[in-house]
Amino acid sequence: MQLDQIDSPKQYLSYFDTMVYQANCQTVYPKIYSFYQDLCHQFEVLYMSNNEQLFYTFSQLLAIDAQLQIICEFLSFDEVDECIANHGEEDFIQMIQMDKNSYYRELAGYKKNHQPPWGIMFLSEKL
Repeated sequence: MQLDQIDSPKQYLSYFDTMVYQANCQTVYPKIYSFYQDLCHQFEVLYMSNNEQLFYTFSQLLAIDAQLQIICEFLSFDEVDECIANHGEEDFIQMIQMDKNSYYRELAGYKKNHQPPWGIMFLSEKL
């Protein structure tokens, strides 16, 4: 799917659905799957809201997207089973909730402790 052809939140989220399904997350990691479903629901509700504060809505969508990206990245690691066995699903979820605050900054090559640059991509970033 091309990003310029997405016209609904369901279409955008379908990529994550595929990744989560391929990892058998709903069976192997039910708490993470429940967290994932909640994030998707929040994303759709925010997208459909008639909030006139565009930048606030965008920052919230980016925060949810960062968490979805982290889930999919983590589920693709070979050591995912061992890591979750050692730390538990709850710790993994807490890590996601913390790491969303610097996800785009780190993706762009900045350090976690640096002030986020000025830009739409960084609206969800927090120190």
